[in-house]
Amino acid sequence: MSFETMNSHSFYNDDFLRIEYGKLKSDNAISHSNTILLGCVKSGSGIIELENISYQISENDVIFISPNNNYIVYGNQVDIDAISIDISNPFSISRDRYILEILTLVPTKQFTDSALIPKADKINEELRNNINSVIQAKNSPNVYYSIFITGQLYNIAYLLMSSKYVKMELPVSQSRKLSTLNTVTEYINKHFTEDVSLAVLSEKLGISKYYISHLFQELLNKSYVDYTNELRLAKAAEMLIKSDIPVSEIAYKSGFGNLSNFNRLFRLSYNSTPTDYRRNNSRNKTN
Repeated sequence: MSFETMNSHSFYNDDFLRIEYGKLKSDNAISHSNTILLGCVKSGSGIIELENISYQISENDVIFISPNNNYIVYGNQVDIDAISIDISNPFSISRDRYILEILTLVPTKQFTDSALIPKADKINEELRNNINSVIQAKNSPNVYYSIFITGQLYNIAYLLMSSKYVKMELPVSQSRKLSTLNTVTEYINKHFTEDVSLAVLSEKLGISKYYISHLFQELLNKSYVDYTNELRLAKAAEMLIKSDIPVSEIAYKSGFGNLSNFNRLFRLSYNSTPTDYRRNNSRNKTN
């Protein structure tokens, strides 16, 4: 089974949250996802099989799959609309400590791996409406659609957790670590166009640079350099679309001190040069 994106340009809210939508394909192949997958069965029936459980699915069922899970779908012409939510940077979604605790646990074994919400359940229809609203908003975006989509995602999370389909176990020490990491990311989010080396972060925040590095790897599964570069690249992509500033100037305004390094990282992240990205997305320019 695979996730096939359609019109899969990512949308970013003000903090660079990435969501894509498409189809869960019935191809009898093992797939692995690094994102949250939420699917609505539009028609047909089949089986979704994960490592430790399998679900019989049919029209109007809703499926939840957390990151880092292998799965296969079997079925005769089963049609599943799905959205993929990248939570690799949970601080891009919320600054609320409780929500951060949830998001950092999602890819771990302390969080529910998967769930099937059948059409008979009272929350099923509302979940389907939320998921379809996200897809429709991405099909017809306007200047406020990121606010709308974020609201839909919060409601989906509330429905899944309040109904006990999705559960978590939070270690006591996790909260303190998240609080420290939140302090670091808040500083980086405000100053990523400046020098935010580990040495600078340590001096400004009074936190060991080794501990900062450890927290990023443990809680976000990425280095602080990758975290910072993601913010810088997203800012650069926004400026490429919304302005006519030369690429070299955008690189420096985004926090990159080296143009060739910026070009290399941009191509790796967006599969395009900055110049081609600007040209291909010029139709999306806003005032």
